[in-house]
Amino acid sequence: MLVDVLVAEDRIEGRYPAEELADLVRIESVPQKVAATGVVADLTPLAGLVAAIDLLPGEQLVTSRFVTPEEYEESLAAGWRSRFPPISFR
Repeated sequence: MLVDVLVAEDRIEGRYPAEELADLVRIESVPQKVAATGVVADLTPLAGLVAAIDLLPGEQLVTSRFVTPEEYEESLAAGWRSRFPPISFR
């Protein structure tokens, strides 16, 4: 059985709004057993969300790769803190 999935045509950078992806994705029919968990066949379920990370050409769009803009900003701040831990003065 085949299912429709949205696939990135080119690299899509993190924070890219889902509503603006229409020209950057295509629909492919794939066997159900190779469809990723949480895959989407249209952009409606992703409304108001942004790409959490860069998406690569050929990658299936899945809901877990999208977050709210606020969650994206929080992840950036958390990543910065983890790379540069606070300085302690003794």
